[in-house]
Amino acid sequence: MKHKPNKYSAKLRLLVILCSAFVLAYCVAQLAIGYTYIPTRRGGILLSGVSTLFIAFSSMLFCTAGVSLLVDHYDERDNEALYRRARAWMLKVGLGFLVLAPVLELLLAIMFISAGHEPLTYRGFAADATLYDPALAGYRESVAALSGHPVLIVVLVLTLLLAAIAWLSAKYRIPGMKGFQGLTAVALMGVVSVMCLLGAIEDFVAGEVSLSRSGAVYTALDHPAQFNAILLTKSMAATVSLLFSAAGLVVLVWKGPAVFAGHELEKD
Repeated sequence: MKHKPNKYSAKLRLLVILCSAFVLAYCVAQLAIGYTYIPTRRGGILLSGVSTLFIAFSSMLFCTAGVSLLVDHYDERDNEALYRRARAWMLKVGLGFLVLAPVLELLLAIMFISAGHEPLTYRGFAADATLYDPALAGYRESVAALSGHPVLIVVLVLTLLLAAIAWLSAKYRIPGMKGFQGLTAVALMGVVSVMCLLGAIEDFVAGEVSLSRSGAVYTALDHPAQFNAILLTKSMAATVSLLFSAAGLVVLVWKGPAVFAGHELEKD
């Protein structure tokens, strides 16, 4: 039987490239800052020391797993099984390090505090760097005014949603509620993403962020590493969510609600 090498679609390869680039950038930022922020319902926790190195290592493994898929696509040799095993191993080990990091942070903190020592910390190679400029404080009221009016953002997103529905109604025969459900989900995701991004921008121009559970406040001038870690996670998560919602809206407008209906539509 003739060997048939693995081939992956251009869309999948593009998605893998974008995700790998995002993970690699986040990994470099972690090593530069020296802290990793993990959001929680009650504000979030900051990891440092060995835990940050664990998360950075897991990020490298995830990125390498993505690159291996791209290499597998262009490699014509009969070694697909090797690539699959390598990817599975990297994903499992990376996930293990990711889950172990906060547990290790807690155990090390308990050990060092009980022994009367300061917990281990990892100082990033750019821990004191910050993009914050005190002159940005002048824009705080403007950003707060915008983020303080979520109704305007909801109205804007609903307007875009209605425009998309009108486009679909004029171009296709709407098959049912699934298309509308998809548009609604995309719209809600967009609203939440915009609100979170505005919150991150407000924190940036204010030059301070806080952890609601502990009440700790970190400023860009006094605690640049912690400030950068929290702001980086918040802004990147909001940006990625916003990009996915925008991409979902584009797909729905371009292809119609058949994506959710499970069959192709015919133009009128």
